[in-house]
Amino acid sequence: MKIVRTLLLILGIFIILFCIFGYIDYNGQKMELGAKQEKHIPSSINTDGGTITLSAVSEKYDKTQFGFFVIQNNSTHTLTIPYENTADHLKDGKWYEVVLNGLEFPDKTITLKPGKSFKLDIATPNYKIGKYRFVQHFRDENGKEHVLAAPFEIVWPSLKNVLGQFD
Repeated sequence: MKIVRTLLLILGIFIILFCIFGYIDYNGQKMELGAKQEKHIPSSINTDGGTITLSAVSEKYDKTQFGFFVIQNNSTHTLTIPYENTADHLKDGKWYEVVLNGLEFPDKTITLKPGKSFKLDIATPNYKIGKYRFVQHFRDENGKEHVLAAPFEIVWPSLKNVLGQFD
């Protein structure tokens, strides 16, 4: 009986570690690389009415966390932001769009008034370890399209984060 309990404990630990380190995809999503993307996408733009900025809340996220990003509208424009957001992966010095098969975004938009900010997120367990940029497209009230990107990195989870999940 003690041997069976020990084997079940070892199997359970193995399955948990297997999930944490990304060998079993979060929500069943499989990360693939799509089309090559623009080399440089700015993280802020100056408009005739002020500055619009996209930034990562943290420069690094581990695979057990969600990545959070803030778009700050310090302009006089009202922005329309689609709920759909994407990420590009840096591979061999080139940016490639990340394609998550099976992931769908709701058909909705967010309106961001002047002087306001909005927090966006992505599920980092869907992504492989490496360097990325969060990419957000949006339009101003005149219909002019803009795109911003915020760099971030996905790293292996620290032991502190892994053990903290079981408190």
